[in-house]
Amino acid sequence: EDETSLPTESRAVVEIDPTGLRATVRDGAGCLDAVVPDLPSVGWLEGVSRAMAPLADATPETGTAALPREVSFVELHRQAGVEAVTPDGLSASWAAGRGTPSALVGRTPRGHHRIDLAVDGPHVLVGGTTGSGKSELLQALVTGLAVTNRPDELAFVLVDYKGGSAFSDCARLPHTVGLVTDLDAVLTARALTSLDAEMKRRERLLAQAGAKDLADYRRATSVRENLPPLGRLVIVVDEFKALADEFPDFVSGLVRVAALGRSLGLHLVLATQRPAGIVSADMRANIALRIALRVRDRSDSVDVIDAPDAAALDPRAPGRACARSGDDPLTLMQCAYLGAALRDPSTSPNRPRVVPRDLLAAATFPGPSDDDAVAGPVTELAAVVDAAVAAADRLGIAPPAPPWLPPLPSTLPAASLEERAVVTDVTSAIAGATAAPGVPLGLVDLPSEQRRELYAWHLGDGQHLGLAGGPRSGRSTTLVTLALGLARRLRPEDVHLHVLQGVAGPCSGLHGLPHVGTIADATDPALCRRLISRLARVVDGAEPGASHTVVLVDGWESLEEALAAIDHGATLDTLHRLLRDGPSAGVQFVVAGGRAVVSGRLPGLLTRRLVLHLPDPLDLALAGLTPAQAVVGRPAGRAVDVLTGHEVQLAHPGPSPSALDTTAAVDQAAEALRADCAGPGGPWRIRALPHRVDTTPSLGDHDHLVIGVGGDESAPL
Repeated sequence: EDETSLPTESRAVVEIDPTGLRATVRDGAGCLDAVVPDLPSVGWLEGVSRAMAPLADATPETGTAALPREVSFVELHRQAGVEAVTPDGLSASWAAGRGTPSALVGRTPRGHHRIDLAVDGPHVLVGGTTGSGKSELLQALVTGLAVTNRPDELAFVLVDYKGGSAFSDCARLPHTVGLVTDLDAVLTARALTSLDAEMKRRERLLAQAGAKDLADYRRATSVRENLPPLGRLVIVVDEFKALADEFPDFVSGLVRVAALGRSLGLHLVLATQRPAGIVSADMRANIALRIALRVRDRSDSVDVIDAPDAAALDPRAPGRACARSGDDPLTLMQCAYLGAALRDPSTSPNRPRVVPRDLLAAATFPGPSDDDAVAGPVTELAAVVDAAVAAADRLGIAPPAPPWLPPLPSTLPAASLEERAVVTDVTSAIAGATAAPGVPLGLVDLPSEQRRELYAWHLGDGQHLGLAGGPRSGRSTTLVTLALGLARRLRPEDVHLHVLQGVAGPCSGLHGLPHVGTIADATDPALCRRLISRLARVVDGAEPGASHTVVLVDGWESLEEALAAIDHGATLDTLHRLLRDGPSAGVQFVVAGGRAVVSGRLPGLLTRRLVLHLPDPLDLALAGLTPAQAVVGRPAGRAVDVLTGHEVQLAHPGPSPSALDTTAAVDQAAEALRADCAGPGGPWRIRALPHRVDTTPSLGDHDHLVIGVGGDESAPL
């Protein structure tokens, strides 16, 4: 009943379905499905069976022939006294393991094969070509460690450069704190920074406890309750060579892990198809355990295990491997397999059963049921993972803290930022800015500190904000987010908002806010000039203004071109003067544009700048950023803070970044704020003069003669 119990010499396998009326034939040439077996008479069957009864398996009990072609992971652990597919069995195994980083991963000619990272490691190198069973070995190692250790005693970070296929089910283990796939230059740099931060955190904890290594620290925690728990972290990297070829810095970052991992409880498992030249001398000195599945060339085998044996492994036995720890002799093993369907434990695979069937009663050829076609069999891996999740939940084990957080979200509604009680502006804190009313704009990623914080812009700190980005980068949406944030936090008499635009855009919809005064765009240069002149009088002290005045500029290049074409550039010069002198009078600018925000006269006036996606790579260099910091291919609203180099995801006002949701969010906020902020104290508004005025009684009273309208607000004259 169990194919793994067949003699090794059985090159062809006939598998009969439960009805006995359908079979599958597999051999070295391929697989035949839907085979209808002959149905001989009972007498013929009895004669053949009695003739074969005296035969015995002549397979030697040592060497390659003593290994089965497949080893069930669940059966292997069951033989070792561990029921790996039940929560109770795993709970008992965790209690017995006591944090030992060991895993039962397969069989050798002498019995079970167990890997102990503390003894055989601390790090592991795995080599194997396509079809050798490399992914299955990684699954067996990860799952075997999870069977022995509680999630708070040992955790995994799984890195699969191919896209996550090797660890699809292992990622659901309660021990898994991170799954990293589809790395690029930015994510690789972020992972290395986070890994370095994790090492520093562990070094700090060991130093505070006066411990020399993890074992010493754990002994200290049994006596000192104030010490936080510290478990082992196993970083498993599949397709390591491909990742290293693409991102050489990744290898350099792992050298320090390899050197200090043993004392800090960090372990590396590096797997690759072609190991030649991939492991540096510094790393090889710290990688004691090496496992080679079947490889193509003898040289690849020598690179891994210092012997050519892995090149001669049987290609018809995936999972067959040669292992060497340090200078010990080679160990031949068959790795446990978790991809098979879970069998009923009440059925022993080693004892024959007689199942009588009335074959003549079957009138039709059987086929798969609809339920089987939809659900399919539960694999051993899925069963073990489900049991681990249930056991951890039953024991109330808190998930371990991840060494690094998942990447920033691709969309970020502003409402999710409002739910945070405290606004922390990391950039302003670094720059030494004083406390001021802050408006959260997004989330800033801080991998070196293993956390993320709100990214906010503060009134009254004397800093203008620049947003550099191309079309559809999210720069205009960010202006709207900021305007709504200010309007929700301050009353109209405390903050006045004005808008200058290159062309009419999303900021035009802000006119309904009671805090917004004038909205002008470059199609009406005269209105822009009047607004700038009025702001100049506020900055010069010629007329009073609000405690805070914020000018939103959307499309600097178009606005600059329009202003340069009137009054010989005098208005443009005044605008630059406002940027220079405005903060002393409580006037701050938020400028959105393209290349002009990162080069030319403007950057010197913008203390803080965020660079979103820019179409020209030259613009990135002009901003002082490296190619690794590029936000190419990132979602709208993804930016890099030029001052700190941190990555930021900017929020959008509505539930999605769409223009429809943004407009709806602005209209809803404007209606609510007009009702709450009714009364005097709002901003002044400069209105464009009409081409024609009809004299009506509504323009004056009986004692005055109305001759027209004039002034900034088009009042009756």
